[in-house]
Amino acid sequence: MLVKGLGVGRGEATRLMRWLVAVTATVAVFGVCLWLFRFASWSWMPHATSDRWAVAAAFASITAGAVGAADAWWASRKIQAQLPAGVVSATDHAVAAGQDVNISASSGGVAAGVIHGNVAPPGPPRQGPANS
Repeated sequence: MLVKGLGVGRGEATRLMRWLVAVTATVAVFGVCLWLFRFASWSWMPHATSDRWAVAAAFASITAGAVGAADAWWASRKIQAQLPAGVVSATDHAVAAGQDVNISASSGGVAAGVIHGNVAPPGPPRQGPANS
């Protein structure tokens, strides 16, 4: 966790780091492509220095734009929250809920629910005749 007083939490820090990585990768790709196309000697490249710079900048811009678009998609994706330890999670055809679950069938169908595992609410056990 970063500085609490500044209002920057773990999620915000992760988001900022993702954008930092995305921008850095895009700039690096631009620089590498500019260097490669400027100094590489291919038969189709123009011979004049100013023309070589123009072609190199165009190719570097196109390549960095494609990488930047992919990086922006990656950096702007919503980061799924991680469940703390001890919290029930569901996968496949399962349901996990912190409250009531209603099971019903329509059009003459059959509805069934099966409970496996601990179904007690979290917290200390209640004192009563069974627990004394």
